[in-house]
Amino acid sequence: MRKIVVPVLMGLALTTAGCDSTRQALGLKRTQSNEFAVADRQPLSVPPNYDLRPPLPNAPATAEVNPSEKAKDALLGDQAANATNSAAEKNLLAQATAQKNDPTIRSQLAQDAASSTDSEKAPGEALAFWKDKSERKSGDVIDPVAENKRHNG
Repeated sequence: MRKIVVPVLMGLALTTAGCDSTRQALGLKRTQSNEFAVADRQPLSVPPNYDLRPPLPNAPATAEVNPSEKAKDALLGDQAANATNSAAEKNLLAQATAQKNDPTIRSQLAQDAASSTDSEKAPGEALAFWKDKSERKSGDVIDPVAENKRHNG
């Protein structure tokens, strides 16, 4: 009896060790932290005179940065640093004639969009529909009852 119990227990331990829920229950499953789920908070600071103001009820925390502002700062960076262009950037803008912008470009684009009609073909339309409408055969209307009799007798 003892000879059977030990191999059965070892086999049971091996089979359950492969289960995901068993690994998690035993603490053997590795979990990676999600950097997007971790909320980073500003460190607490103590004022130099140690006189703390009482908190206002339902007031937002003053030490926390608004997440949308934080994302905007991460994407756009420091606006003051972006305001000054380097010599290479100025040279590139000069070569691209970026400084010579047309103030009436929006009205010109609106006129172009209004003047274009739906009758103008799209670039791929000539390839997809190579025949004119006049060349296409308009099919005869089929009588379903007569067709059924013709096929089935």
